[in-house]
Amino acid sequence: MIRVEESGDRPQGVVAMTGGMIGGHGPLAHHFDTLDQQQDAGKLGMWLFLATEVLLFAGLFCLYAVYRITQPEIFRYGNHYLNPGWGAINTVVLLLSSFTMAMAVWAARCNQKRDLVLFLALTLLCGVDFLGIKLIEYSHKFHDNLTWSAAAYAAPGPIFAAATPPSGASPVVAPEAASGVLPDAAAAHSASPATAKTGDATRGRSLFRNTCAACHGLRGEGVSGQGKDMRGSEFIAKLDDAGLVAFIQRGRMPNDPASTTGRMMPPRGGNMMLTEAELFDIAAFVRQLTRNPAPSSGSGSAQKATPVTGGTSGGPSARDSAHGSVAAGTQATGDAAPSTASPADSAAGALSADDEPPLIERSIMPLAAEGPPGLRPEFFAAEARRMDIVPPLPHGDPGRPANLHLFFGLYFCMTGLHGLHVVAGMSVIAWLLARSLRGEFNSEYYAPVDLGGLYWHLVDVIWIFLFPLLYLIH
Repeated sequence: MIRVEESGDRPQGVVAMTGGMIGGHGPLAHHFDTLDQQQDAGKLGMWLFLATEVLLFAGLFCLYAVYRITQPEIFRYGNHYLNPGWGAINTVVLLLSSFTMAMAVWAARCNQKRDLVLFLALTLLCGVDFLGIKLIEYSHKFHDNLTWSAAAYAAPGPIFAAATPPSGASPVVAPEAASGVLPDAAAAHSASPATAKTGDATRGRSLFRNTCAACHGLRGEGVSGQGKDMRGSEFIAKLDDAGLVAFIQRGRMPNDPASTTGRMMPPRGGNMMLTEAELFDIAAFVRQLTRNPAPSSGSGSAQKATPVTGGTSGGPSARDSAHGSVAAGTQATGDAAPSTASPADSAAGALSADDEPPLIERSIMPLAAEGPPGLRPEFFAAEARRMDIVPPLPHGDPGRPANLHLFFGLYFCMTGLHGLHVVAGMSVIAWLLARSLRGEFNSEYYAPVDLGGLYWHLVDVIWIFLFPLLYLIH
């Protein structure tokens, strides 16, 4: 037996037990009088620490609220790519782990050492299950490029992936712009014709109007002080489609020595959501524009330029051979030469911008995400129905909302930070389990188990908020 002389509640004398054990109850630090005082001080310190954790996640919840109010469409759309089933399983797992952790504290207070080991082991197992499910979710997101970067708008797969052109040509290596590193125009220009990609001029016309027409005009005639006249451009004629796409991807800075306007051409025309396939569509339509030479100063405004697709100067174009004369009174001069136009050029010849009406059927400006209550309720009802029908991946959906990557960025930030707290909690529980196996906890000394349980309960409570905010609320 160890006898300690006491005067009141303060120990007097020297503790004669290895490891600083007081009465066999547990270690007592030198600046505390009793174990109860030490445990109360530890609880106060833990509650202060938990308050800082609450402030940390409160900032993230405020950020969530700001984005939820200002850009609700990205949450309504991105929510479809989260699996509420996995989220519900993780919620049940954490609730169960809170129960087992509470039972571990009870076992320690009741000096049930065997039960303490059991409940700590079960809590640790629940933590492993939670992280395993998150790993499954994260792996699917990264595989499908559903991340916080520009990769969210690119097709899934490796950065350098083989792609088969629509024309059935041989597969080519198509670098994606997800890494931000764009191919050099000269290197792209050197691509062999056998591996050249082709685009769809029909789709390219709509994309051109929505992206490029603000500076280059609806028919490529250029806007004074903004963009150059593209009709009959020698610079564009020198590039093949791959080189033109590379130039559009990279853009041109105002201080570029090759710039003749002193104006900036933003990468991808300022629309970073354009995929490589869409850029090839734009390039196909630009080819039709550049085959229409700019009208000379002496020609009348009513005169139309006939697209030249090959042959000698003044020879019939592919469109003339398919549809006859362009306009009454227009005659071809000189001997006709065999056309060297490709099938894609011939098929897209009818898409010349001069054949289009001067006005656009509808505004090319995107609709506002939200409006005042009561404004066009049928529009919002239709939008809600459209958002409920989402294609397998957003990169193939032209109706995806802008800034969709912000939703996934917020998702990974909040759930990832919570996951790090789960890892920290599991480390604490593993440490408690190792000490409990050595029999260091009893009914008088269980403060570490109690404090570890408080931290684990906070981690569980935070997930109770994250699950409905991210997975359930549309």
